Amino acid sequence: NDGTKLVANFSVAAAASLTAREIRVVSPGGVSNPLPLTIGHLPEVFETGGNHTLGDAQLVSLPAVINGTISAAAQVDYFRFKAAKGQELVFEIEASRRGSPLDSSLALLDAKGKELARDEDTLGLDSLLKFSIPDDGEYLVQLRDFRYQGGDKYTYRLTAGALAFVERTFPLGGQRGKD
Repeated sequence: NDGTKLVANFSVAAAASLTAREIRVVSPGGVSNPLPLTIGHLPEVFETGGNHTLGDAQLVSLPAVINGTISAAAQVDYFRFKAAKGQELVFEIEASRRGSPLDSSLALLDAKGKELARDEDTLGLDSLLKFSIPDDGEYLVQLRDFRYQGGDKYTYRLTAGALAFVERTFPLGGQRGKD
């Protein structure tokens, strides 16, 4: 209403390439900062907002990309999922790399809340966990800001599931047109 906000809806063509893009708004006042938009192949899930305790963990089906916000200081978001023994799961946070002030702390918990694995800064200020599931059952992902901060700009994308993940490449370069 005050001319400082714009709400837009986008439709993505089925043949659109899977990649990150930047969106800008051009107006008589100038050009906006770029906003990231990712076109992906996984289901997109949105945090419900009532998932701040173990008992209120939001149930999700993996694989998925979970979009959320650590909207208050010391807030913790929990997500519950089912997994099978031997599954190799990847949990990757994209926040800082997308311009969010979130310094993520990501943990994997068993159904009773016991911590099985934790990561803070594998990808700069973004977290990455790779974990082999020890037994069939329910597990939880716990996400918070490492500094216990939060706010409307503390947004994240959590990609989770049995996903391919490149850990390293060798050689580190190559000549164009050659194997």
